[in-house]
Amino acid sequence: MTSAEESFRSVEAMLDAQITADAPRLVARGITLTDRSERQYNYKSPFLNWEYQFDSRKALVGPGVGSVTVTLSFSEPADTCAPMELALWSRSEIFQVGALSRWSRTNESVIPISEVQVRGIGDIVGQVVDEGFRELDAAGQ
Repeated sequence: MTSAEESFRSVEAMLDAQITADAPRLVARGITLTDRSERQYNYKSPFLNWEYQFDSRKALVGPGVGSVTVTLSFSEPADTCAPMELALWSRSEIFQVGALSRWSRTNESVIPISEVQVRGIGDIVGQVVDEGFRELDAAGQ
């Protein structure tokens, strides 16, 4: 096992433990979780990647549905001396089935792994989902 894979496996185990602990609370809030990780090397994926997608939807006043999607990912580090960070991607949108989004906003940022260890995935995802729905409420008025 290379040092890059060792670093990845260590963070992967911590993130998986947090998902296991926080999943019931997220599901209770109506947030669905999808594991999109690449945990084994193969010809399509030469690097390891931990990735979860979190989705939440709600009916809005008037026509349309509000949706917030959050994706957290951690890739096998190319340089084990680089800062360990979790990539966060989120999209908030108002749409009607079969039509283009009426409104959308996409955000990207990184979170130090040390912050993830302190705050937890449930807190981070919950905050981003809450912020996304606040944006949707403001945009829908």
